[in-house]
Amino acid sequence: MIRHAWIAILLFAAADALPAQVGVISVEPDQKADPKCQVYIGPELVITFSLDVHDQPFLNVINYTDQEVVVQAEKMTFLLTDGRRVHPSLLRITTGIKEDVILRAYFRIHPHGNFHFQLAGLEDYLDKLDRLEVELHPYRYKLDKVRRDFFDILIDRLEKVSLDESSITRAFRKLDIPMKGTRERKEAPRNP
Repeated sequence: MIRHAWIAILLFAAADALPAQVGVISVEPDQKADPKCQVYIGPELVITFSLDVHDQPFLNVINYTDQEVVVQAEKMTFLLTDGRRVHPSLLRITTGIKEDVILRAYFRIHPHGNFHFQLAGLEDYLDKLDRLEVELHPYRYKLDKVRRDFFDILIDRLEKVSLDESSITRAFRKLDIPMKGTRERKEAPRNP
């Protein structure tokens, strides 16, 4: 009997000494979500929106596909709390040289690549942001608002996924990265 008690104590002590494992991120109710932290996570594409350290809006797109993705400023729609829709005027790309930026209306993301850019022309609307939709032909991606702590954990885990991963879905499962947001096929205009 005493021997079993010692074994149980040793097992509990060993469990405390083990390194922490990746845990499941719990999804919180919408009322706690932050409109300044939004994500779409799918097996082909990840889109994240947040504010940088200078409170400037930025978008990060991770392309896990074998195809080029074209991101256009005019194809991003920010839905405001008052019902209006606004679009960033341009994509701002920093070059690494102090105060040197490149402004573009669109940007191409190569297969198995990612890119981070600021969104110009939204500064006056940051307090009224509600939802973000991004159109990348032929789909419209609707990002989900998430809590800041949830967002930070997701970003940390996404950094561990290789762009050349053979199975993105398996990598997401292994790291407990949940699929977030929705993807809808954009209807092509019909000819009368």
